[in-house]
Amino acid sequence: MIYITEQGEMWDQIARKIYGDENMMESLIEQNPELAHIFRFDAGTEIQYKEAVPENTANIPAWRIV
Repeated sequence: MIYITEQGEMWDQIARKIYGDENMMESLIEQNPELAHIFRFDAGTEIQYKEAVPENTANIPAWRIV
């Protein structure tokens, strides 16, 4: 999937928008090593990301897993 940045966004803000958790910024950086040097993004930068997969789905009914 692709996320298009807005002017001034930072990794933690983007992780929060995509995954709902700013701690996922490390995962985003690992998925986009060519952008790792950027602190604040210009508008229109494309960031590749994978959908988050729940870590523990053993106790979740199959119909709840999306």
